[in-house]
Amino acid sequence: MAYVKTMPPPFMGGFGGGSGGASAIYTKRGDERGPSSNTSGGLPHQLIAGYSSMKQFYVPNYDRLDENYEKPDLRSTLYWVPTVLTDSQNSEFHFNFFNNDISKSFKVVLEGMDSDGRLIHVEKTIE
Repeated sequence: MAYVKTMPPPFMGGFGGGSGGASAIYTKRGDERGPSSNTSGGLPHQLIAGYSSMKQFYVPNYDRLDENYEKPDLRSTLYWVPTVLTDSQNSEFHFNFFNNDISKSFKVVLEGMDSDGRLIHVEKTIE
């Protein structure tokens, strides 16, 4: 991306009158791509500064620790998974996680899309 330009309302250069203003995103020419671009094996793609690749979420395995281990577990996020696929028969997803040493209740946040493409956002607190 070369730069982003914002036009305040009213913007008369678009369809519908542009009563809310407009944003224009200008990209670099194809010959300005950096060394991180890759066109092998399909569509071209490029790494963009400011975004990182997906990383594995750290989950401690207390089953394998020495029983004398005394470092307190102060994690605020206990479980996170980027892709949840429910079982096709009863639409359930089962998971296990290790609790931290400070939580008395849990806030569960579920975000995603249903099979029709509608957005889902659910928050529940479990005591």
